[in-house]
Formats: sequence, structure tokens, C-alpha cells
Amino acid sequence: MEKITNNYKIEFTKGDTFALAIKFKNITEDISSAYFTVKENEGDTPLIQKTLENGIDKIDDRSYKNEKTYKFQILPIDTIFLEPRVQYLYDIQV
Repeated sequence: MEKITNNYKIEFTKGDTFALAIKFKNITEDISSAYFTVKENEGDTPLIQKTLENGIDKIDDRSYKNEKTYKFQILPIDTIFLEPRVQYLYDIQV
């Protein structure tokens, strides 16, 4: 497993629907599992966790370019326990 770290910050308004599109390149088959997890601290119980077909869906398939795009969607109900102006940790696993 390859771990990629970055400094990407995702910001959205509590109570709003938020969608993030991620394009995967150099893949020929659909992904078989995916997780989007939000926690306050590493090791905590997830505050938000989305899985394939439960908040994560394929929205574009460009097989001829070996690219597939998936949408990661957070609904208003998902943010009910989040506090404003708190920086949470997130993790995407595919």
C-alpha cells in the first residue's frame, strides 16, 4: 500500500451538501472498495465514513484513457456532530 500525504484542505459549510470529485488515472477496472473517513484525531471513532455505493459513486468512466472519476458526497446529516472552525483529519482509501 502506498501512502500519499498532502496539504489539501477541504472546507465546506456544516449543514450543506458537499461533493468532491476525484479522478483516478492509469486504472483499467472499477475500484472494488473505497473509504472516505473524517475524524477529529487519529485513532478516534470516525465522525463521517463513506463507502463505495454509500456516498461514493462512479460518475465518469473514460476507459479509453484509463481514467475513472468518483464522487465523494457528504450530506447535511453527516455533519450534524461537527463543530465549526475545527480542523478535522480525513483519509481516502481505495
